[in-house]
Parts: sequence; structure tokens; C-alpha cells
Amino acid sequence: MAHQVTLNWVAPATGDPVATYDVKRAQVVGGVVGAFASIANPEPSATTYVDTTVVAGLAYAYEVSSVNANGESAPCTAVQVLIPLATPQPPTGLVGTPS
Repeated sequence: MAHQVTLNWVAPATGDPVATYDVKRAQVVGGVVGAFASIANPEPSATTYVDTTVVAGLAYAYEVSSVNANGESAPCTAVQVLIPLATPQPPTGLVGTPS
């Protein structure tokens, strides 16, 4: 089963127009957030991003910042997400043989 994380945010209400957003992700291990790295740059009209590259059993932290010609804003407050482990698929090809 494929997992995904859907992020939603609210566009800034004031300031110069946003040219893009910078979505960053870090892995969380033992409650410690690793280094954030950029994974997407959605259009300025977007306020949603779906991360389809997550792995079951791992935890991630996400943050988003606004970007325009003047630079990049501070990131929003980070959010952490734990991707659940999936149950295994059932076995197939079961055959009973009388003896």
C-alpha cells in the first residue's frame, strides 16, 4: 500500500506577492528532527502539496516558507507526521493435498 502526506497551509494575507512556496521535509528519528531539505516548489496559488515519497514506519517533519523576488520568508511552524506500517498482503496459491 502506498502512503502519502497531504500538507495544507494558508497563504500570507499581507506583504509582497508570493512567487512560489518552498516545501521542506526532514526525517525524525528518536524524536530528533534532522536537517530540512527542499522537496517541492508549488505555484503561488497552491496551498496544498501531496508528498507521495514517504516510507511506512518512518516519521517526517515538514515546513513551508513563502518566496518572492525579495527572498524567502521564515518557515511556518513545523508539523510532524508518522507514516503507519501497513499490514502484509495475504499469501496466495494455497493448495490442500490429501494424504
